[in-house]
Amino acid sequence: MSLHDRSWIDIQRRTFTKWFNAHLKKAGHRETVEDLSRDLQDGKLLHKLLESISNTKLPKITMTPKMRIHQIQNLNVCVTFISSKVRLQGISAEDICNGDIKLILGMIWMIILRFEIADISVEDMNAKEGLLYWCQKKTAGYPGVHVKNFTDSWQDGLAFCALIHKHMPTALDFYAQSKEKPLENLELAFSVAEKQLGIPRFFDPEDMIAADERSVMTYLLQFFHRFADTRKTEVAGRRISKLVGLVQSNDEMKQAYVDKATSLSAWMDIKIPELLDLNFDNTLAGANGKQDEMVLYQSGVKPEKAAEKMAAEGLFGNLQVKLRNAGRPEYVPPGGLSPSDLDAKWQKLLEAEALKEKAIRDEIARQEKIEELVRLFHEKKLKLDKWSEEKKTFLDQRPVIDTLITAQSQIKLLDGYEQQHKSSLSRVAELHQLGDQICQLGAKVAPEITQQVATVEATWTDLSSKCEEKKQWLNEELEKQKRMEELRRLFAEKVNSLNKWYQDEIGAIGDAAFGDTLEEVIAYKEKLDLQEMQLHASSSEKYNELEAIANQMKEMGITENKYTMLTLDDMKAQEVNMNGALAKLKEAYEAELKRQELMEEKRKEFAAAANKFMEFLDTQKNTIDALNGEPDPLTEEIKNQWQEAAPQQEQLDNLARLYREEIAMQITSNKYTQHTVASCASASAVFDAYVRNYLSALQEEKALKIEFAERAARLKAWIVATVEKLGDRAFDNTLAGAKSAMAVFGGYRSGEKPPKTAEYSAVLTLHATIVKLLKDSPHHRPEFVPPEGLAPSDLKQLWMSLEEAETNREQFLTTELKRQERLNSIQRLFFEEAGELSAWAEGKKHYLEVVVAVDTLISAQIQMNLMETYEDDYNASKKKVEDLRKKHDDLVADNFCKTDLVKEKMAAIDASWAELAQLAADKKTKIEEQLSLEQRKEEQRLDFALLAKNFKEWVLQQCDKAAGTEFGEGLKAVEEFAKKLEHKNKKVNDGAKERLEEIHEKLHSMEELGVTDNVHTSIKSEDITALHQKLQTALADREAKYNQELAKQQAMENKRIEFANAGLELVAYLVNELKAFDEMRGEPEPLTEEIKLRYNNGEKAAAMLAHCNEIYAVALRMEITENKHAKHSVQSLARQVNEYNKFVNNFLSELDNEKNEKALYTEKATKLVEWAKTSIEELGSRAIDNTLAGAQSKIGESAEWKSAVKAPKVAERTSVEVIFAKVNSIVTVSPHHRPEFNPAEEISPAGIAAVFENLAQAEKEREEFLTKELERQERLTRLARDFNLAGEELKSWCQQKQEYLAHAEVVDTLVSSKIQLDLLQTFSTEYANSKAQLTSLAAQCDELAQGNYCEIDTIKKSLEEMTALWESLKEGEAKKRDDLKKDEEREEKKEEERKAFAKLASEFDRWVRDACDKIAKYAFGSSLEEVRAYESTMQANDSELKDECDKRMKAIKEVQDKMTELAVQDNVYTLLGMKEMDDLVHRVELSIENRHNAYKVELDRQEEMEKTRIKFAELVTQFIECLDKGKAAIDAITGEPEHKEEEIKRVYAGGDEQRAKLADCVQLDAVAKELKIIDNKHTQFTLPMLRVKMDKYEKYFANSMAAVEQEKVMKQRKLEREAEWALKEKIESLRNEYQNEAQTLNQWLDGVLEALAGTPKVSSEKEVDDLAAQLTATSQEVPQQKALYDKVEALVGQLKEAGVNADDLGHARVIENWTACGAAIDARSQWLAKEKQTQITHFKLRTQYAELAASFHNWMVEQKSVALSGELEVQLQASLSQEQAVRTKGAEFTKQAEALDASLAEAHVVGNPLTVHTTKSLKVELEQLLDVLSKRRDLLERQINSKKFGGVSPEELEEMSALFKQFDKEHTGQLRTYMFKGIMNALGEEMSDDEIKRVFDSIDTNHDGFLSFEEFTTFMTKRRTDTDSKEEIIAAFRDITNGKDSITVNELSSVMPREQAEWLGSHMPQKEGGLDYTAWADQAFM
Repeated sequence: MSLHDRSWIDIQRRTFTKWFNAHLKKAGHRETVEDLSRDLQDGKLLHKLLESISNTKLPKITMTPKMRIHQIQNLNVCVTFISSKVRLQGISAEDICNGDIKLILGMIWMIILRFEIADISVEDMNAKEGLLYWCQKKTAGYPGVHVKNFTDSWQDGLAFCALIHKHMPTALDFYAQSKEKPLENLELAFSVAEKQLGIPRFFDPEDMIAADERSVMTYLLQFFHRFADTRKTEVAGRRISKLVGLVQSNDEMKQAYVDKATSLSAWMDIKIPELLDLNFDNTLAGANGKQDEMVLYQSGVKPEKAAEKMAAEGLFGNLQVKLRNAGRPEYVPPGGLSPSDLDAKWQKLLEAEALKEKAIRDEIARQEKIEELVRLFHEKKLKLDKWSEEKKTFLDQRPVIDTLITAQSQIKLLDGYEQQHKSSLSRVAELHQLGDQICQLGAKVAPEITQQVATVEATWTDLSSKCEEKKQWLNEELEKQKRMEELRRLFAEKVNSLNKWYQDEIGAIGDAAFGDTLEEVIAYKEKLDLQEMQLHASSSEKYNELEAIANQMKEMGITENKYTMLTLDDMKAQEVNMNGALAKLKEAYEAELKRQELMEEKRKEFAAAANKFMEFLDTQKNTIDALNGEPDPLTEEIKNQWQEAAPQQEQLDNLARLYREEIAMQITSNKYTQHTVASCASASAVFDAYVRNYLSALQEEKALKIEFAERAARLKAWIVATVEKLGDRAFDNTLAGAKSAMAVFGGYRSGEKPPKTAEYSAVLTLHATIVKLLKDSPHHRPEFVPPEGLAPSDLKQLWMSLEEAETNREQFLTTELKRQERLNSIQRLFFEEAGELSAWAEGKKHYLEVVVAVDTLISAQIQMNLMETYEDDYNASKKKVEDLRKKHDDLVADNFCKTDLVKEKMAAIDASWAELAQLAADKKTKIEEQLSLEQRKEEQRLDFALLAKNFKEWVLQQCDKAAGTEFGEGLKAVEEFAKKLEHKNKKVNDGAKERLEEIHEKLHSMEELGVTDNVHTSIKSEDITALHQKLQTALADREAKYNQELAKQQAMENKRIEFANAGLELVAYLVNELKAFDEMRGEPEPLTEEIKLRYNNGEKAAAMLAHCNEIYAVALRMEITENKHAKHSVQSLARQVNEYNKFVNNFLSELDNEKNEKALYTEKATKLVEWAKTSIEELGSRAIDNTLAGAQSKIGESAEWKSAVKAPKVAERTSVEVIFAKVNSIVTVSPHHRPEFNPAEEISPAGIAAVFENLAQAEKEREEFLTKELERQERLTRLARDFNLAGEELKSWCQQKQEYLAHAEVVDTLVSSKIQLDLLQTFSTEYANSKAQLTSLAAQCDELAQGNYCEIDTIKKSLEEMTALWESLKEGEAKKRDDLKKDEEREEKKEEERKAFAKLASEFDRWVRDACDKIAKYAFGSSLEEVRAYESTMQANDSELKDECDKRMKAIKEVQDKMTELAVQDNVYTLLGMKEMDDLVHRVELSIENRHNAYKVELDRQEEMEKTRIKFAELVTQFIECLDKGKAAIDAITGEPEHKEEEIKRVYAGGDEQRAKLADCVQLDAVAKELKIIDNKHTQFTLPMLRVKMDKYEKYFANSMAAVEQEKVMKQRKLEREAEWALKEKIESLRNEYQNEAQTLNQWLDGVLEALAGTPKVSSEKEVDDLAAQLTATSQEVPQQKALYDKVEALVGQLKEAGVNADDLGHARVIENWTACGAAIDARSQWLAKEKQTQITHFKLRTQYAELAASFHNWMVEQKSVALSGELEVQLQASLSQEQAVRTKGAEFTKQAEALDASLAEAHVVGNPLTVHTTKSLKVELEQLLDVLSKRRDLLERQINSKKFGGVSPEELEEMSALFKQFDKEHTGQLRTYMFKGIMNALGEEMSDDEIKRVFDSIDTNHDGFLSFEEFTTFMTKRRTDTDSKEEIIAAFRDITNGKDSITVNELSSVMPREQAEWLGSHMPQKEGGLDYTAWADQAFM
């Protein structure tokens, strides 16, 4: 015998021994049993036991049996008696005599069953469960006590303590016991039971560890019989408990309301003053901090408090409903805590909040203004400080004054400074004004600002003083120089003046200009005569004056003069020269008069030609502008008109010819025209560029139109083909075919259609692009007319037909799929059930055919039990066969495609069941008993099985952990996980090693014992090794996965920024559209058309959603699971689009259905009322034959009437109510302001309700007359079948969803990502809903377990598997959602890059056009210097263009690279691609190259011309030099006049050399004319001038050479000195003028830049308008300042010509400021335009949100105030309607509010001064309102149920049902007499069989020998009817106290939950002896 066997046998032996002795003692016998195996051998004690326990006199026995035979005879008497009461198997008198302890224990157990447990029930199973039910009921509610069986549920002793404490609370303190001290608990319970209850101690505490079920049941029977007389006190306890529960509930609700209201009121008392505190710390940070606090309050604290307020109001309303329905007075809260008081205080809170919010906004605005003013102040002060430092340095300087010019220059500079200083005073005043504004605003820095203003003013005062000091010093220096140099300068001035006068006059005479025109030359004659006379007079006067000064200088001793080298003698010689020059002048005059007459004619000729050319250009442009038409013909017309500029070039050539002739004639001006050759050429170039651009635009227009036609045609063809394909209805009538068709359709929607949707949008976009291009064209292009059938309206119509075809296709497929799924479901269930039945039959057949060898008594009993179980299963299976036959009939009737298989299967089932019946009869005779014991081996097997099982579970757990290891959310977390991974691996390996060593030890022990098999486990040694290897593999896999994850995380981070913007655009569009629909008004017909026109089948929303899905699909493929940048998920976007579509369709449907629904309602309601009236008359009949059969017949008729007649009418009434509710929903709940529906009173819902109430009353009276209950019991087998069916359905669903979740979706568009996320969201909803199915299955499993269903283990296992499978879906869902999110983010990123590329490409295209136009308009200059100078300009421009081009292309390529990286293949936002971008770059490069080529040609031409000019100049120089040489030679001649004359002739040599050189010049001049050279900067001489020179040279030699030489030397010296002085004076003058003008300009520029610096902060449209007005004023000053700027530029040019470096002037700052000023004005103008629109949008969005929030909040306030009245059912209906309305309205608001929130966020709107509500606060308020309504609904339902069941609570009904099912072992829905007795005994009521029979018959109303559940419930209800009158409550207390007028808490604890007893103890008045229950009852019923 094994240790295990010895353990339970020993415990059972002791238990049965004590039980045996207890009954002997009870019978008065003094003998006791010490050893059951020994003391029963003679049969005497057994005989006594049987007589006492059965109250039966047994046959006499031998009282002194000395021989074995006598003992056996005695025992036979006993065995015979026992066998007459119970069936004994396998035991005989000999076995007892032999002391076979196992058989003896079995016999005693049978005695206990028959004579102890039989008092509970007749059969073992019912007895066991009855006792278990009694124990469970008595120990219910005790913490830590869970009685589930008769073994381990009692091992910790708490259950025994609870059982004792329940009936005798004073016997022990249950709550002082601990589950951790089982032995102490057991000892206490056994001791108390023995000493205080008289129950013998059957166990020692240590025995309970191994106590078997029989022993524990035997011991518990003693408690059952001891406490079986507590029925009366239990009823009293329930009655009091019910009242206590009601009072507690009401008090708790009242106190809860007071607590909530008090807390909320106290909070508002604190918060209101806090909000009314409007003090700030006078800083912007502080004000912003207050703003942040307000935002936190409004988004966090306030919503929570609003929720608390609504919770309190809901609690108050529910309490009032509960009190009113219970007939109790209304509850009046304490003062100041009523809902109205809270509302009033809440309103004050809102007002305080509004004040606080306004104050914060005002303070922020003030601080921001202060901050801006302080910034401007410091900027201005910084510039003033810099300026003052510079000027202070200037005023402190004392330069060296050594000349008068220097002194005068310094004075002028000081004068300029004074002007600057005067101008700077206005800037100081501005600074002062800024300081005053800062101080007036109360800024914190006001003292500091005031001090700085004072410092600046002091600085300016100091500058004025320094200026005066310097001015005085300069004046003194000036006077000093004047005194020192006065005489020298005076003589120099006079002599130089006279010499200059001679030279000027001689030069003027020799180089006289007689005029540039003929008129001037003619007028010059009079002037010439006068000039001669005046010259002689002036010469005499000036010489005399000079001679006087020379005498004064001589007298003063001045012998040298640095200012001049001239003397008086020089002046005499000059007078002679002057007279000679006068004679030559007269000769030259006559020649010039003749030349001017010829030049005048040439001017007139050129002017006529130039004017004619310009008129020609104007005519050409006007003619081309007037042309119009399509690109190709128009291009030809323009080219024909233009003729490649040939006509205009011909005229230009003629102008150039005339111009050259003018130059040849030395004509430099022309008063007859303003045009020149250059201006005409420039105008011609501009006109040519205009024509070329026009032609280019026409070619672009042509290309776009062709592209549109091609793409539109392709799209149209696809739509037509697709519509035709969608219309195909061919189908193979199978589920696979239906699913395949649905899958193909789904693939079309997710794969084929999205690109076409994008193409559709692209085609429409292209059309809009062409229309805009033509509209914006400056050439007045005609409107675009697409090819026939390809207009946008045509395409939209086609697209609508496609959508309609899709809808029809989807409806067809859905209908067919549902039909096939229904058939498939039936056939699946049929074949599954048939398969299960077949498998069951095969298994049972095998079981019946195989004779199993049994080797133990237990195994024999198991075989017998199996046979009985089989018989039960066989009987139960017949019902399954019948159910299967019904499915067979359904499939055959519905023409299922596999009907033959179904029939064949059904026939096979029928045959199998016939065969099983025969086999079962045979097997029942073949069961034999066999015994065998291998306990030791079994223990080893069990140990190994446990170790192996634990090891396997541990390994699998570790593998799962390894497989499910999360390495972290980001890259950093994954990197840090490396150390953790190493530690985990070591820990796992160590654990594996320890477990393997223990297993191997156990295997060794098993080998020693020879164990070769193990039924307790399938795990073998090699499996252990494999598991260990699996563990190592899992660890290695985890290591590899970690490395993969590390690499993956490094790549993923770069992909998370792409998803954010696409969703925002879609949400904004939907919000705007919904708002537009909300604002629509009118009657149904016109309103329907208006809605359809705007809605356009939701195409735009669908396209935008598709775009979002494309982006998201890319993100999902990258497995990116989160995106902190995204505000909208794909699901939410798709949901919003769906809600948008649903909103519009519902609106249209509402208008369409309104009329039809009203007519339908009237028709149905009229018929329904007529039927109800007729039915009331029929139900009034009471005719009955007063027989059982008649009653049953009437009940049947009533049931038939209910199901066949009334049920449809009730459904029809519901239908009518639904129609009425639908109409009202359309006309009242709808936001479209429809008129209210008011039907006739008789057929109104109230009228129908009234007539149905009369009908219900008549029916109730009829039912009370016939019967009160109907059969409603189900069989356990039916419940099991339902469980399996539901389980298979759930399992199938889970498996389908598991496949769906595991399937990797192909997401390549944003639309497809949205679709997939929507599908996943649908799964989430289905998954959440399936929870109810799982819960229902668990409840069914529990119910089956309570009914001890034979296959409960299978059921439980099935439930566990289904639960595991169901729970596994959550992880799959999370992974799939993460994957789909990544796809969505990727697709959104792609869409963002497309837009970026389109924008950059478009901007680049425009830039290239402009740049190429500018490049084409080149003019290199008319001279080599200008052409060469243009090269640097051209290079700079080339560099600038290339840099800009490279910059733009770089940005484009960066976007293109991102698009390539994201695999973007198309772009609907632009027609331009990288090829076009490269073409544009090439176009720029080509334009630059063309310009360079043209430049090179022009440079070569100019260089050739320059060479000719230089050569000509060289020849001229040689000629002039030759002349000069001759003159010099003559001038060098000295001596006597005769000698001079001879030398002059020799030198002159007839002039041959000079004439030869002049001939060379003439020849080269002819070449220059051929090259069209019209000027020559290298020489001032022209050929006519050279001829004049030659003439002059010839004349020169006729003059006196000595005089000429002297004159020449003196003139040269004088010119040099005068030029030097003139240059200095000019530079000083220009410098001074420049500094003054530049300073003025800089002051204006500084002011403008200061005003436009930074970005202003504005919060309203008015502030933007104010800034715009300021900018306008500034812009109006620009022209004036531009003139000043041009003047400064001109001065700089003059200074440069004078040799002054511009850098020394600081002119770069002027240029920089001027450029920056222009840019600032442009930038500010653009910003103002954009900001104004932004502010308008912000105000509109704020207003929309405020109106929506206020409307919804007010509506919720109204809903909270709705009061219910009438019957409970009416209240419930009203409550349900209100709850539904709130949910609908709440969903609509949430959608609108979230859409507006998204728009506000997208527009970067912060704060909303127009409302105090937020979406979060209103959603909290809505949720709380729904919670209140839900609680009120639950309360009403509970009260209705309580009313329906006669005051019995739902909990009591549930308890009755569970009790009924537990004892309905036959699962018939009926109780037999013995089952009823078992229930009564389980309830603690011991009744005799006669009493049971009497009670049973009294409640068996139809006398069929069974109790239905309804009859049982009626009995239990009457039995438990606990009225709550005060008198009956007091009587109940007296029942508990046995008549005492006081009661204790312990007495109460014995009959009700302890917490209720303690509550009564704290609320009952005290009195002597305990608690005054009478006084408490008086209070409870007040």
